[in-house]
Amino acid sequence: SVEPADANSVESEVLEDETGDFDGGAPADAQNKKIKRDTRRLRYGGMATALTAVVVAVVILVNVVAGILNDRFPFNFDLTAEKLFTLSSESKTVAKSVKKDTEIVVFAEESIFTSPNSGQEDLNKIFKQFHETTKQLESLSGGRIKTKYVDLVGDPTQATKYAKYEVNQGEILFICGNRWQKANTMDLLSFNEEAYNYYGQLTDVVSKVENVLTINVAMVTSDKTPHLTVLTGHDEDGELINSLKESLGNNNFKLEDLNITGSAEFNDESVVAIIPAPSTDYTQNEIDRLRKWLSNDGKFNRHLAVFVDYKADCPELYKFLNVEYGVEVTDNLVFESDANRMFNYYPHYIFGDIEESDFTGDILDEKVLMPVVRQILTNKENDTNSSLFNVDVITFPESSKLVSIAQLLDESNESYDDIKKVDAKEYPVIGLAYANKWGYQDNERYNTYVMVSGCSAAFISDFLSLTMVENEGLLLSAFNGFTGNESPVTISSKSLQKTMLEFTTGQQNTFFMIFVAIIPIALIITCLAVFIRRRRL
Repeated sequence: SVEPADANSVESEVLEDETGDFDGGAPADAQNKKIKRDTRRLRYGGMATALTAVVVAVVILVNVVAGILNDRFPFNFDLTAEKLFTLSSESKTVAKSVKKDTEIVVFAEESIFTSPNSGQEDLNKIFKQFHETTKQLESLSGGRIKTKYVDLVGDPTQATKYAKYEVNQGEILFICGNRWQKANTMDLLSFNEEAYNYYGQLTDVVSKVENVLTINVAMVTSDKTPHLTVLTGHDEDGELINSLKESLGNNNFKLEDLNITGSAEFNDESVVAIIPAPSTDYTQNEIDRLRKWLSNDGKFNRHLAVFVDYKADCPELYKFLNVEYGVEVTDNLVFESDANRMFNYYPHYIFGDIEESDFTGDILDEKVLMPVVRQILTNKENDTNSSLFNVDVITFPESSKLVSIAQLLDESNESYDDIKKVDAKEYPVIGLAYANKWGYQDNERYNTYVMVSGCSAAFISDFLSLTMVENEGLLLSAFNGFTGNESPVTISSKSLQKTMLEFTTGQQNTFFMIFVAIIPIALIITCLAVFIRRRRL
C-alpha cells in the first residue's frame, strides 16, 4: 500500500525545488533568465512585427497621397537634355494669371498621349510632353485650365457637341467663354519634311508643344487681341508672310491681308501694317493711302513694320521712310570678316547685336542671325525729347564690312573673295532700326512706331525656330511693344536633335554623393546599430 504524503512533506519539496535543483537540476536563477529572455524576445518581436506593419501601411499611404497630390500638383524632375518637361517662366505666368475656366479639348484618344507608340521616337516624346504640360498648366492655374480627350472616331456622337467649331479628329480646341482657338496635333512639332519623306523617320524635330498650349491659352483668356494688316500686291515674300502669320498669330495677334493695289480700305481695328519684302515699288497713291492711315486723323497710335528684300529696288517706298521718319535703306550689304560672327562661315550670314530700346530689355545683349542684310542708316538722333527720333536695334561691330548690291549680283565674281569689301563711314553698322513719332492730343500722348529691317530672311521659320539666337524674341518683343499687347508671350521652340540624357558636372557630383556615398553609408550605420542591439537581446 502507498501512504499519501503529508502536507509538510509536499511543501518542503516545493521549497526545495524553488531554491535548489529543478527540471533536471537547472538552477532557479538560470530559469528566471530564460523566462526573461523569452519574454523580451516576444516583446521585441511583436514590436518589430508591429513596426513593419506600420511602415508598410505608411509607405502605402504615402504612395496613395503622393499619387493624388501629383495629379493635383504634378512634380517633374526633368533630366531631358532639351528640358521638354520644364515650363518657361512665361508659361508659368500665363497659367497663374488665368482667372476664367478654360478648356483644352483634344480630339484624339488619351492613350496616344499617355502611352504613345507611334513608331517615331521623337513623336512619342512630343505627345508625352503635351500630356505632362497640360497637367502642369492645370496645377499652376489652380484647376481653372482643364484638359479632356474626345475620340470622334470611337464616339462620333461627340461631334454634334462641338459642331459650331467645325473640329476634326487630331485637332485641339481651346475654349474660354465666347473666345476659342483651334490648333492641330501636327502644330506641336516641326521637322525636316524632305528627310522624312526619304527615310521614313522624322528628322530635325523641334517641339512646339509649349508654344501651342501657352499661346492659345493666352489668346482665349485675353481681353484684347491686336489686329495686324499684311500689305500685299507687290510680289511680296510668301515664305516670310507665312512665317509672320504663324509666329505672330501664335502669340495673341490677329493677322489679315490687304492688297494695297486695290480699292479695299484698311480695317479700322488694325494697329500695325506690315510690308513683307516687296519686289516691286509702291506708287505715290499707295504711299499716300499708307500715310493717311498712319496719321489716323491726327490721333496716330498706328504703326508700320517694313521688311526689306535685299535685292529689291523700291525707291518711292524707301524715300517715304527716309523723308517721313529718318530711316534710310541703303544699297549696301553687310558682310563679316570675323569668323566667330559668321553662321557656318558664310560672310553674309552674320550675327547682329541687340541694342537697348524700349522693347528689348528681356533680350538685351543677345544675338540675332541676319542672313544677307542691307545696311540701314538712321538720320534722326536718339533724343527722346524730340517729337521724332530714331533708335538702332540691331548693329554690327567694326569687323563688319560693306559690299554694294551690284557687286554681289555681278555674275563675273566667282566667289565671295572676289567681291570688294570696304569699311563703313561710321560704326556700328545698323541692320534694323525704328522711328518713334509722338505728340499730344486732348492731353493724351500718341505714338507711331515705324520699324525697318534690312533683312527679311531673319524672320522666316527656319531662323525663327533657332534657339541659339533671339530672332523670334526680337520680332515678338517689337510687336508686343508697339501694340501694347496685354498678353505678350514669347515662347521658344525646343529642338529634339539632342536626345541623349545628359548631366552637368554638378548633377553628376550630386547623384554620386547620393547613390554612391550617402545611401550606402546610411544603410551600413543602420545595419550595425540593429546588429549590436540584437546581440544583447
